[in-house]
Amino acid sequence: MSDPVPGGRRARLAAACALLLIALVFSSWRIMTNLNVPGQPLTDNYALGDFRDAVYFPGMALLAGENPYDRAAYAAKYPVGNGYPMYSPLLLWTHAPFAILPYESAETLYCVMLLALMACFAAWCLSVTGAGVTAVSVATLTAVVLLGRPGNWNFFLGQLALQVGFPACLALWYSRSRPALAGVSLALTTIKLNYALPVAALMLIRGDRRALLWGVLAAVLLTAPGVIALARIDGVDGLVSTWFATVAQTTANAIEPAMESRKHPFQQPTRVDLVSASLQIIGRPASRVIPALALVLTLGVAGAALRKLRRADDHSARLLSLGVAIPAVMLCCYHQQYDLVALTVVLVALWYGRDRPPWANHPRLHLLALVLTALPFVNYLTAHAVWSMVTEYRGGSVTIGVANTVALAAVLAIHVGMVMMASPGQVDREGGCV
Repeated sequence: MSDPVPGGRRARLAAACALLLIALVFSSWRIMTNLNVPGQPLTDNYALGDFRDAVYFPGMALLAGENPYDRAAYAAKYPVGNGYPMYSPLLLWTHAPFAILPYESAETLYCVMLLALMACFAAWCLSVTGAGVTAVSVATLTAVVLLGRPGNWNFFLGQLALQVGFPACLALWYSRSRPALAGVSLALTTIKLNYALPVAALMLIRGDRRALLWGVLAAVLLTAPGVIALARIDGVDGLVSTWFATVAQTTANAIEPAMESRKHPFQQPTRVDLVSASLQIIGRPASRVIPALALVLTLGVAGAALRKLRRADDHSARLLSLGVAIPAVMLCCYHQQYDLVALTVVLVALWYGRDRPPWANHPRLHLLALVLTALPFVNYLTAHAVWSMVTEYRGGSVTIGVANTVALAAVLAIHVGMVMMASPGQVDREGGCV
C-alpha cells in the first residue's frame, strides 16, 4: 500500500497553487481591464497609476537631470495624473532603473517585483509567527494577501505600501534582537514619512535607542545619493524649497484639485486613520486639533503598552507588540486601506495563536480580534464601484467609510487590553505576557 502522506502533501500543494493561480488571474485581469493609457493620465483607467506617477516618470525626470519635486514643471512635462508626492529622495534613486526600460516593460517588471515581495513577506509572516514555512503555506498566504483588499489594491495601483510596510514590520520586530537590521529597515520606511515617523516614535518610547541610531545613520547614507543628484540639478536651496513646497501642497491638497480631492477625508472611504473617520462622522471640516489629538492619543496609548511589554522578550510578547504597534501606526496619521497589507502579520499571528499565550486564556477576545483584523481584508465595499452607489445616502457612506477604522481601533484596544490586564509578575523576561 502506498504511503498516503506524500499524496496528501501533493494534494495540498496543488490546492495552494490553484488558489494562487486564481489570485494571479483575478488581479491581472483587474489590471489589464483598467490599465492606464500611456500618455493619457486623465482617463478613467488608473491601474498602476501610482507606479506611473511615483516611480516611473519621477525616475525618468531624475535621469534627465530634472527635479520632480518641482511639481508644476514635472506635471507639465510628463504624462502624470498627480504631482510627485512628498516621498524621500531614497525612492527616486532606488527605483530609477525602472525608467531605463520602455514603459510597458517597466510595468510588467514592477508587477513581478511586487509579487515576489508579497511571497517574501508571506514567508516572513509565517516564520515569525511560528506557523511554519512550507511551499503550501507560502503559496496559500501569498494568495490570501493578493486577494485581500489591501494587497489587491496595492498590486492594482502599483503602490509602495508593501515596500514600506514590510520594512516597518522588520524594524519593529528586530529592534531589540538585531538593532542594525532594524535600523536599516527603519531607514527604508523613510520613503514615506507617515510610516517612518510613527514607527520611530514608538521605538523611541519603547527604548530601542540602538536601533534608532542605526536607523538615523542608515537613512543618511541611503538617502544621500538621491539628495546629491537632486542638489546637482537645482542646488541645495532649490532642492529644499521644492521639497517643502511639495510637503505643503500635498498636505493642503492645493495642487490639481480635480485629482487630489479624492484624498480628502469626506470623499475617500479608503482612509483608515482616525482623522478621516472622525471628520466623516462630523461631516464638516474641523480644526487641526483633531489630527494632533489622534496622533498623541494613539501613539501615547500604544507607547504605554509597548513600554510594559519591553520587560518581556519572549515570542508571545513580541507578537503582541506587533498587534499594538502596527494598528497604532495606521490609525495615528494619514493611511489608506492598501497600507493595511502590513497587518497581515497580525492576522497570521491571531490565526495560529488561539492556543498560545496570551490568547489561550481569552478565547472570546481572540475570536473577536481575529474577525476584526480580517475585516479590512474582505471589505471590498470601499471599492469605487460600490462606494459610488451609496454616496447619496450619507448614513450608508459614513458606515462604509469608517468601518475599517473602527475595526482597526478595536484591534488596537484588544491588544492593549491584553497587555494591561497582565499583572507585573506575568510580564517579565522569563514568562512573557501570559
